[in-house]
Amino acid sequence: MKKFFIALSFALIAQGVSAQRVNVDLMYDKGSVNQNIVATAEQNLSALATEINAACQDNRPIDIGGISMTDFARKAITMLWKNVHFQTTTTNVTDKLWVFHKNRMMQVNHIPFSLSDDSPLNGDRQDAVVEFDLTGRITDFRFSVDSRLFESMENQSSVADLEEQAIIKKYVERFRTAYNQKDIDFLNMVFSDDALIITGNVVTVRTPEAGMVQQVKFSKQTKTQYLRNLQRCFARNRWIKVNFQHLSDPTRREGKDGRVYYGVRLRQEWTSANGYHDEGYVFLLWEFPKNGDPIIHVRTWQPEMLNGQKISPNEILSEVDFIKNLK
Repeated sequence: MKKFFIALSFALIAQGVSAQRVNVDLMYDKGSVNQNIVATAEQNLSALATEINAACQDNRPIDIGGISMTDFARKAITMLWKNVHFQTTTTNVTDKLWVFHKNRMMQVNHIPFSLSDDSPLNGDRQDAVVEFDLTGRITDFRFSVDSRLFESMENQSSVADLEEQAIIKKYVERFRTAYNQKDIDFLNMVFSDDALIITGNVVTVRTPEAGMVQQVKFSKQTKTQYLRNLQRCFARNRWIKVNFQHLSDPTRREGKDGRVYYGVRLRQEWTSANGYHDEGYVFLLWEFPKNGDPIIHVRTWQPEMLNGQKISPNEILSEVDFIKNLK
């Protein structure tokens, strides 16, 4: 009988933890947004985080049908959930609410989650970005690039610069999260039809001066080739983990026809369920049209290490290697 009551007590404790509400407190600049709208955003984020925790602890499908969010946000969360489960690392979330009136959006950037999976992903910390419209409805959910980009955003000299940086970061984060979601449709949409995709493979060659040394051999792929190979990779692996670390502020350039491009350099860590792992540098050349969604014209990858040493920052490809060729 004593064992029964002990077991019952543990069951009740577990049930209480599963049902525990996640409290959300969003800090914001007074006058930037109505307090009632902030309260709505807090309620929606609280409901979402609470359900994520409950579904993770019960190891069940996530039920977000009753939470105020767009179909896009619901799809983003559902696709992530199919590949890996996660839960908040705290039941009291406090973060800054950024308000961007020009882009008609609000967002928080540091919602702490821990991945929960019977794989090497288990226990990994991921910050999530949650986006809202100006009524407080959730419009997007994605994993964040590291916090250094937002440190640079906080130092922007004008609201216009800040909003421009926020849009760039948003699409880089969506791009990164698409690999975790295995969202081939988004990747097909975000790459331009004539995108240039370059991958650097490490090969060992014999040289007269130094004997056997490692060199990088670059190969080109079309968008069709890249996505076809990626789809095979998604099919072979139950999960894909991609992390981006920000290297430098996005660089703005103009093409020959006056179109605006941004170059973004990132450090990437890629791990897949079949045991493959690499670390290297990714460069993305984005175009941000005045009327239309951002698209990627160039994606490159280079290994971080060569002959036992990190490659020089000057060797990492950037917009100066490609912008002159864009018409």
